Amino acid sequence: MTKNQIAYDILSLFYKGETTDDTNLVLPQIKYWIDITRSKLIRNSINKGQSINPDIIQTIECLNVEIVDASECNCEKSGCVIQRTSLKLPTTIETNQSNLLLNVSTSLIPGKPFTIIPFSRAPYIKAGKFTNKGNIAFLHNKYLYILSDVLFDKISVSAVFQNPEDLKYFKSCSSENCYSEDSEYPMSNHMIDDLKKMVFDTNYRIYFNSQEDDINDSAGK
Repeated sequence: MTKNQIAYDILSLFYKGETTDDTNLVLPQIKYWIDITRSKLIRNSINKGQSINPDIIQTIECLNVEIVDASECNCEKSGCVIQRTSLKLPTTIETNQSNLLLNVSTSLIPGKPFTIIPFSRAPYIKAGKFTNKGNIAFLHNKYLYILSDVLFDKISVSAVFQNPEDLKYFKSCSSENCYSEDSEYPMSNHMIDDLKKMVFDTNYRIYFNSQEDDINDSAGK
């Protein structure tokens, strides 16, 4: 299902299947609740020890990589270099153990994913010895940094992102948007049912009691 389809299903529950001119006022709020609830359900599921469902993972392909001063991430003294994505990444969901950055790869080294470490470990990795340790990646200030003896032009990143729609600002290797309104919403089918119920149960009374809008006039008054 797309996010729009999920939102209209919840909207139908709100208005008991009746049509209303106030749809355009309520729908953006429902979409916001969908993303918040998705993050909560995924976080709770993984914190309970359940495995990560492939349906919730998104991939950003062909991210440009540039060379920057390593002092940006406290890895080495100023003057040493390190690689970093040109763009900041969307926020990933964080669990009790880690953020859900799952895979970093490149066509230059096919079949050999990077070792992902927390930023706190990065200063202890010595430059010039990356090859022995493999290629290493970590997040810092939303950028992805790379420790490697190999210079990369582009990389791909797979993660569970907090707001799936943030990927609409990124292009795939074939220059298509990584996410659009027609994209499947990254969530397993059984969790979508839980999400709909949770959004409705949590927000229906709060929203409509606060609105007190009995007039179907698209004005929200």
